[in-house]
Amino acid sequence: MPQSRKRQKSKSVDKTQGNDKRMLDVTNKNDAKRWILTVVSLAIAILVIAGFGLQSFASFSVGSQQNSSGAQVGDHWHAKINVVLCDFTSTIPPSPGDVHSHGDGMIHIHPASTDTAGDKANLGAFFDSAQMKVMSDSILVRGEEILKNGDKCSDESSEGKFELTINGKNYTLKDFRSYLPLDTDEISLSFK
Repeated sequence: MPQSRKRQKSKSVDKTQGNDKRMLDVTNKNDAKRWILTVVSLAIAILVIAGFGLQSFASFSVGSQQNSSGAQVGDHWHAKINVVLCDFTSTIPPSPGDVHSHGDGMIHIHPASTDTAGDKANLGAFFDSAQMKVMSDSILVRGEEILKNGDKCSDESSEGKFELTINGKNYTLKDFRSYLPLDTDEISLSFK
């Protein structure tokens, strides 16, 4: 009799071990599902972050005028503008329009309609809104006198010249009114 008891005990141990194996299989399947879900979630997160990174890189590419069609409806861009006339920094007062100033040294570009977007969101639109008369050889800022190439800033100075630089590079004055300011551009108008 003692032998049969031993056998029964071993049978019950076998049943328990079989249940443990089945439980392990279920647990492994749940672990596998969690692992797959984690991998898929990470892949989606990486793709989303990479997409935003590419979009951000493209929007901060400055100076690639050929690739830009200007600010579009919904864009909100800012370009720094500095106007120096005869060693005096001129403040551009607040102005109306979709390409305008707040009097803060920035050109604010945020077209509200297609009538003011794209190639119409240009420096010419900004100058007009700020009541500035800027030509290839002269500049007039609202409330100040017009300065033309050849004028002198003072009796002792040499003849002055109007210059426009964008992102540190001299810009051709023939077509500057059609220049499409990009987000983060740095534009400098000077007469020295």
